[in-house]
This record gives sequence, C-alpha cells and structure tokens, in this order.
Amino acid sequence: MIDFNSKDFGKSFKTLRLDRGYSINDLADNILSPSALRKFEEGLVDPSFTKVLMLLDRMHLGADEFIKFSLPNYFPEYKAFLVEVGESYNNNDVKTMKRIYQRESDLFRENSEFFYLIAASTVAALIKNLEANFVVEKNIIDNLSDYLMKVEIWGDFQILIFGNCSMIIPSKTIYLISKELFHKTKKLRSINDNLHNTIAALENGIEITSDRREYELAKELLDLLSDFNIPSDELLLRFKFSFFKNLFFKKQAEAIKLNNQLIETLRLMNSNQLASAYDEYMSTFYQNKLS
Repeated sequence: MIDFNSKDFGKSFKTLRLDRGYSINDLADNILSPSALRKFEEGLVDPSFTKVLMLLDRMHLGADEFIKFSLPNYFPEYKAFLVEVGESYNNNDVKTMKRIYQRESDLFRENSEFFYLIAASTVAALIKNLEANFVVEKNIIDNLSDYLMKVEIWGDFQILIFGNCSMIIPSKTIYLISKELFHKTKKLRSINDNLHNTIAALENGIEITSDRREYELAKELLDLLSDFNIPSDELLLRFKFSFFKNLFFKKQAEAIKLNNQLIETLRLMNSNQLASAYDEYMSTFYQNKLS
C-alpha cells in the first residue's frame, strides 16, 4: 500500500484540485475538515489512504493515475524494461527486439495487463525506428491509442510513454493527443517538472508526421510548440524547433541557409555525428517533397 506522506502528493493533489475547479470546502465536505485538506496540500499532515481515495473519487480520479502523476518514477518495472530493450536497440539487434516484442504482446493478449501493453508498444516503436516495414499488431496500436486518448492526468510517466511509443501511433491520433498534452502542461508545468519531456514528445511527433509526409499535421504541431517558451538552456530542443520551423515556414533557399548555420553550431560543439544526421535529414526532406 502507498503511504500518502510525501509533499509531492500534497502538491500534486492541489494542482489537480485547482485544475478541476474544486474549492477546498466543497471537496472536503463530509470527508475531512478543510483545514486538514489544506495542511495535506502543504505537506504538513498525512491523511489516511481511505480519505485520499474518497477525495479522488469525488474528483472522478483513480488512485493509480494519481500515484503515477505524483511519483513518475513509481513504475520501476518499466525503467528496468527500458534498460533491457535499450541494450538491444543500441546494438541494432532487431532479432532480439522482435523476440521481446513477441513475448510482451503474447503476455498482453493473455491477461490484458497495462505493463505488457506499454512494453510491447515501446519495443515495437524502437523496432520501427530500425525497420520501417515492421508490422505492429492492430490490437497493440488500438489499445495504446485508447489509453493515451483517455489520460486524465498528464504526468512525466504518461508523457514518457507517449514520447517512446509515438512511432506506432497514427498521425491524426498523435496530433489529438499532443493538443491535450499541450493544454494540460500549460496548466500544470509550474508544479511538475515535465516541460522538457513535453517539448521532446511534441518535437518527436513533428518529426514522425514529417517523415510520413503528413506535412499539414506537422505544421499544426509546430504551431502548438510555438506557444511554449523553450528554456535557453535546452539547447538541443531549441535547435530542433528552429530546424523544423525553418523547413516548414521558410522558402527552401532561406531554410537551407538558416539550417546550415544551425548545423554548423553543432559542429562547433563537436557534435559532428548529430550535425551530419540533420544535414542528411534536410536533404531527404526536400527530396521527398519534390517526389
């Protein structure tokens, strides 16, 4: 059982209460005193597990979603799985990754547990990065999309799942999820340190829709991202945003000139491999648009 004795829980609870428009008095009514609820949000008292469940139920929220939102590292199995599959991915070992995918998708088919869904989805997305023609089961794609479309609380864990699995999600669904994520993050980012992961997930969606030649959707995602003030110390995120903004909103000659300047800054930072990757990406982008 989870002990609701962390200040993180109180802060997260307050964020969600305000997001849903509940006053302390209305939410606490007949459950606990308003002063006790206020002290819980300030991290000064520890209400019982039962009381917290009653408060969450009044806001139409489940305990599992609340815990994942408050403690994004609460899911250690997924972190361990990322280590396992990451080694195979870094070694381009597609054969092993396909065995892992089959194992996790079989387990999900057998008992429908959430963990097996996200594990199968994650490894499938990584395989698609290496082997574009890899076919992912419709059952996995549909269940993943359905979960993400129904997320009520966008914490770091949910954003991580979206970012890691976007490669297998349909483009229109990526856009719809991104819109919801954008609006939620704008409300909650002062409490939860999820801005970096949100921007990274949106930029990943831009790249995926662009690669699929869904250029209008990629532009709409760029428009969403334009409303974020990307921190000055997030150099790579700022680079990627400027790079795609130039591709989509500048004339080709000007975009190439501006992006070559950006790529040169990567080389000055000794990021030659990354610079070459973006140089090749730009060439492929214009070849695809012409074909």
